[in-house]
Amino acid sequence: MKALIKYPEIDLDMLSRLIDGFHDRELRYSCADLYDAGLRDSHQLAEAIRCANQTLFRAGKNPQHFIKPIFVTTIENGETHSDWKMSPAGFLLVFLSAKESTRLFSQHKLELINRLLH
Repeated sequence: MKALIKYPEIDLDMLSRLIDGFHDRELRYSCADLYDAGLRDSHQLAEAIRCANQTLFRAGKNPQHFIKPIFVTTIENGETHSDWKMSPAGFLLVFLSAKESTRLFSQHKLELINRLLH
């Protein structure tokens, strides 16, 4: 009779953290990048992030793999504020979901669409 070999159980928590780490590597953009693109209204930014999260959720994706809240502390004064880290796809979803109406933002939006089409 052959002996049964008991293999160790997979640590699902460790595996989950590893997968999250791979996704976190892709989070290269922040709200500062959207600000530079002309999205400067915090209420419109919050609404665009909400819309992008809903789009990801409805598409069966984990929104935190694309858009993730973070907290940033300034070393000089110790103040903490919230920010968002975004993958390239998350950044584009937020960018395209924004309803900002400034000239700069509108120009960037048209430039992006032209690049995608050509």
